[in-house]
Amino acid sequence: MGAQFLAEPIEPVAGSIIADGMAAGEPGLPERFIWRGEEHCITQVLEKWADSRPDRGAD
Repeated sequence: MGAQFLAEPIEPVAGSIIADGMAAGEPGLPERFIWRGEEHCITQVLEKWADSRPDRGAD
């Protein structure tokens, strides 16, 4: 299966925010988060980009 966009909420684990890019205006990223009841850990950022379009997951 190829990459797909999932408009589902995640819950960042408290104290796990990576703030490296925030000084450059990028959002802080959670190093760990809860999704569908399971904890996941981000080990590598593969790609990042800026987009000013409205959120695709919005109703």
